[in-house]
Amino acid sequence: MLTIITVSGEVRLFGVVMDSGERGVQYDSLGVNGAFIGLLANYLDAAHWAEQLRHRNPHLVIIGYGANESQFERLPMDQYERDTREVIRRIRAALPHASIMLVGPMDRGQRGAGGQIVTRKMIMKLISYQRRIAAETGCAFFDTFAAMGGEGTVARWHASRPRLMGGDLTHPTAEGSEIVGSLIYDAIIKYKSRVWSLESGVARRN
Repeated sequence: MLTIITVSGEVRLFGVVMDSGERGVQYDSLGVNGAFIGLLANYLDAAHWAEQLRHRNPHLVIIGYGANESQFERLPMDQYERDTREVIRRIRAALPHASIMLVGPMDRGQRGAGGQIVTRKMIMKLISYQRRIAAETGCAFFDTFAAMGGEGTVARWHASRPRLMGGDLTHPTAEGSEIVGSLIYDAIIKYKSRVWSLESGVARRN
């Protein structure tokens, strides 16, 4: 149980960190329902966000956007690219030594002809932009869409038992979320293991 008592004046609380002091992985999530990359580029207080980033001082910042943008087939991609690059710039300015990884959106479905579940066309377009931007800005990129099975995954996951995709054809179930999380985790660990091997002079792929 945590009790906070104000002494005087107005208090603004942005978060609480409770560490055990033991070594391990710390994970912070900045999640906003319905968020899109433009939120970070245009609506957050840039100075305050930079201060918070420096306060936590992470080794890796993961940018995972695209699902909400995928519903807009006429999304202005020039603005999308500017916003994505601006977010990367802000993170780099605040955390010059941190690594940045873009995580592409999962497959997202919609009802097509005859009620069949099909992949939204914008998903693959967003992924192609993210992949290129990541390469040009020196960021890592993880293609979640491809890792989980590519086009048609939502239909397969929705029909599977246990069901891996929810009825909104956007959010995976608990079982599906565990699979996606494991895919991302495994990719990070395998890459890090390979880097460690190369740094130690052992040129092998792990």
